[in-house]
Amino acid sequence: MTTDIQTLKSIGGLEEAVKNLAQVAIRMDDKALAERQAIYDRVDALRESVANLTTDLRQVVSDVDELKPEMKTIRENYQRSLGARRFGKFIWGVIISVATIAIAILSQVVPLIHHAIMPTVGH
Repeated sequence: MTTDIQTLKSIGGLEEAVKNLAQVAIRMDDKALAERQAIYDRVDALRESVANLTTDLRQVVSDVDELKPEMKTIRENYQRSLGARRFGKFIWGVIISVATIAIAILSQVVPLIHHAIMPTVGH
């Protein structure tokens, strides 16, 4: 009978050990489930952020596409104004050059005309 009691005690101890292992397994499974849920939540948040960025990027691309013709017009107007400024500088250069040449010519011609009109006194 002692062996039967010892066997029953052993079986009871094994049952308790199995219950403890089952409780540990349930706690570990619950913890793993909570950790997986946290990861899923993070992945969902990341997915939503990427979707928002994609939407924002599409809007930026659309805005840039709308601005391209305007930028082309602005660039063309700038090039025209730059050309006009350069042409204006060229014209002023021509005017100054012509005036300088005219002054140089007049400074040579006026004394000749002056001598031609007014004979030198004493000859």
